[in-house]
Amino acid sequence: MSNAQRIVLPQTAVLTDDKGSYVLVIDSQNKVERRPVKVSGMVANGVTIADGIGKDDRVVATAARSFRWARP
Repeated sequence: MSNAQRIVLPQTAVLTDDKGSYVLVIDSQNKVERRPVKVSGMVANGVTIADGIGKDDRVVATAARSFRWARP
């Protein structure tokens, strides 16, 4: 698959740690799950993803390694 056909995510959506690159996806029960991805490169508007997510997945656009929860 060429980069033109791959999913592009904002750079802020893709995190990396000692296990590799990953994104946070909202599942069908509205819970966050970590999903490993294979990054294939960078383009002007973000990061191209070769494998790990589909076009219908709901990806957290601005992810962080840790969260701080606030109660209203």
